[in-house]
Amino acid sequence: MDLLVTLPTGSGKSIIPMVVALLMKKTFVVIVPLISLLEDWGHRLQKAGMIYRVFKATSPPFYNCPIILATTDTAVKPPFSTTIRQSFTDNTLGGLVLDKVHEILASKEFRPYMQRMWGVQKLAYPIIGMLGTIPVNIEQRLLSKLCLKPDTPIIR
Repeated sequence: MDLLVTLPTGSGKSIIPMVVALLMKKTFVVIVPLISLLEDWGHRLQKAGMIYRVFKATSPPFYNCPIILATTDTAVKPPFSTTIRQSFTDNTLGGLVLDKVHEILASKEFRPYMQRMWGVQKLAYPIIGMLGTIPVNIEQRLLSKLCLKPDTPIIR
């Protein structure tokens, strides 16, 4: 099931993909727009004792690793799409987590990357969008930009 999580910074949003990955025993790929955020995620995952990898073009399909970290610019390139498709076919992919997903609306540099990334969304895996607090009237616009259903659950 798709999900939008809009909670204040520091409220513990990052625990959501960690818990879901462990409960489902599948891999969740966390995509962030900035390298600094990728490093922040790495620190949080280490602190939580979670196994994770940073996606590289030579990465194998996602086996036995609950969290894969990737930057948006990496996620729009063919090796990522190929790995996602293979992991989906192998039933090891639980879903994608888009951190700071509001950047789709805010950053012109980010939008072209996200538009190219939707090619992998043709597969039926969940999308979890995560962001800090935003006005409620922006939520539906964001769901539309993410190609998610208007009745997608929102955690506030």
